Amino acid sequence: MLKQIYLAIETFILGFKKKKDILFVVRNKLMLTYARAIYELLEEDKRLRLWICLYEPYDADDEEIKSLKKTSNPRCIAYFLARYFKWDLIIFPDHKPAFRADCHKIYVDHALCSGKAVDDDVYEYGSRARDRLGNVIYNKIFVASHFLADGIKNHYPEVYPRIRVVGNLFFDRV
Repeated sequence: MLKQIYLAIETFILGFKKKKDILFVVRNKLMLTYARAIYELLEEDKRLRLWICLYEPYDADDEEIKSLKKTSNPRCIAYFLARYFKWDLIIFPDHKPAFRADCHKIYVDHALCSGKAVDDDVYEYGSRARDRLGNVIYNKIFVASHFLADGIKNHYPEVYPRIRVVGNLFFDRV
């Protein structure tokens, strides 16, 4: 009952919203570097409101965090709160269905075999990237090359329709 009331109020409030809210979920320094590149590409768009969710507590003296705060002054939200909001888009969502199913999610990949494995499965495409029914939690997965896309097609054919080759969003930016 309480959840239904919350969702009704949320739907009413979101009906008046003028900007799209995009959440960047950051688990480590590498993800922060990649997220920052995309964040900086989008931050000038007045139709968007960008948020950063740091999964782990970060050291306030970390150079990457200080640099981001100095140049962009990002809106930050705690992970435990961000999981419950209706985001228009989540970039770099956590590899588990902790975020709401009604949020669109994009995963930006950097390798098929990044070295991480869970239960003998590639971390990015195995059980950690699926909900309890076995469905992939991402709407789209951005990869850097056709070579990588072909590797994913061979190992995870059910994921392949969600793949989009976009180049390396960190190194290819102009």
